[in-house]
Amino acid sequence: MIQCPNCKKENQDDNKFCCNCGTKLEPTNNENSESFSPAKYLPVENPMPILYTRIHEWIMSDGFYHLFAIELFVFFIGYLLSLFNDKMLPSIFALMQLVLVLAAYFDRNDTIQLPGKNTCLYLLLGAWALALPFHFTYTYKPKPKLNTPSAHTQPSTNQETKKKEIDYYTDFSTYKLVEQIPTPPTNVAIAGESSNSLTITCYKMSTKDYEDYKQACYDMGYNEDIDERNRSFVSYNDNGDQLSVTLNEYEETLDIHLTLPKTYGQYDWDSSNAAFVLPEPKSKDGKLSSSVSTYFEASISQTTRDDYKEYRDTLKEKGFTLESSTEWDTFNAKNQEGYKVQLSYTPNHEMSIKLEEPIYDVDVTIACLENLVFSRYNVNVIIDGSNKGTLPHGSTERYTMHVKKGTYKIQFESSEDKSIIGQVILDIHQNDSLIYKLHCTSTHISVITVKGAFAIPQPDEANVPHSANDYRFTNYQLVEKSLRDAGFTNITYQIDYDIIFGIIEDGDVESVSINNQTIFEPGTIFKKDAPIVITYHKFSSDNPDN
Repeated sequence: MIQCPNCKKENQDDNKFCCNCGTKLEPTNNENSESFSPAKYLPVENPMPILYTRIHEWIMSDGFYHLFAIELFVFFIGYLLSLFNDKMLPSIFALMQLVLVLAAYFDRNDTIQLPGKNTCLYLLLGAWALALPFHFTYTYKPKPKLNTPSAHTQPSTNQETKKKEIDYYTDFSTYKLVEQIPTPPTNVAIAGESSNSLTITCYKMSTKDYEDYKQACYDMGYNEDIDERNRSFVSYNDNGDQLSVTLNEYEETLDIHLTLPKTYGQYDWDSSNAAFVLPEPKSKDGKLSSSVSTYFEASISQTTRDDYKEYRDTLKEKGFTLESSTEWDTFNAKNQEGYKVQLSYTPNHEMSIKLEEPIYDVDVTIACLENLVFSRYNVNVIIDGSNKGTLPHGSTERYTMHVKKGTYKIQFESSEDKSIIGQVILDIHQNDSLIYKLHCTSTHISVITVKGAFAIPQPDEANVPHSANDYRFTNYQLVEKSLRDAGFTNITYQIDYDIIFGIIEDGDVESVSINNQTIFEPGTIFKKDAPIVITYHKFSSDNPDN
């Protein structure tokens, strides 16, 4: 046994280094004991194994970066292929490979500190090890799962040994709609049928089978409005039948789907609501999805493309020419009243009609006249129940409304006393710009209409230009002129001889009654010959009865 001069550990005679501390050992020779040198037994550094040294040197060289770049490129391409082919499990393995490669790179550059030596090498090897499950999951093709044979399927005996995964075949003669498509390229299939659709899935199909069947479909008349892309096409025939055919090369299946045009039954065209601006379609088969005063929607079946074009031209003749846009099978336009129509056609002989009531832009300018001393309060402006803010006394503000056709109310109230109010009624039927002036008093807010939006009266009717409160304390001759200019003809007077001290001026109006109504707002409609009584004040000394 040889004793280590450094750690005193006993070693075998043929050991050249200490098994405990690595110190170099010299064999003991009593005959040559005089040649012993203490320097021979000084501690020496533990030598690194040659393989370990070579691996470490390679990791620190440029070769590592070459391998890193190759792995990163290969695994990234695998990840993209998995995503584009909708293969979830292989994409997960490829993503794990990318993570391991990036971790090896950052560990090599000391960006992250992972435990152990040469960890980056183990990470690279682990990334390559994941290539096996990636390849298996990417190339795996499951066998098609077929439903249990039904009454319309019958087993076959001549091909059972050749295609064990498919144990029955479809008898297409039991399906009514199969006569409306080319005969499927094989009876190794499953099928399903409803009143207006047929679905067939054929197995063990090739690209040539798809191309041959596609040509057969075109030859049978399914050659209108063809939309073909990536081993798939959709087309129509003269009757509006829709046929779609898709080849799944991965599953080796050919999917055939036939859909007949919809039929809804007879409908009653509703011209009492928004549809009064539309012409009635030629076909009487369809359904009205919505028919109200603000919106109309209908689906009209049994309509050819020529019928659609004829209806579109009729809409233009009816005035739908503004902001129009015409594409292949769609038409959008507005008329002068702002009604917006959307017309579309699908090759299965169905036309869709949508009509929206117009949205009008109305600018309302409100000016609050300034008082010198009294009633200098601010005014809250409330448009159709929504508070639009406070109008400072003596100022002018502009408000914008985006509203549909209808009647709206603008109410004004004192910010100090909400019982002091005034209001005006708007009848919106077009884009408009309205102007009103407010006169604040201690009891009410008078609304003076400079430019208003009144309802459109009939030929024998007229709008009242001002409210009943606006006429109070105005000279009766000015009130009469205002009413006659508006179109009213039956005007009489009632005089109160009650002015003594001159607080009220001679001729000031006390009240105006129209058709026995003493409360009315600007824009209210009355008959032109409705009886109007203007009551005004005069000095008592002018009373002829005195």
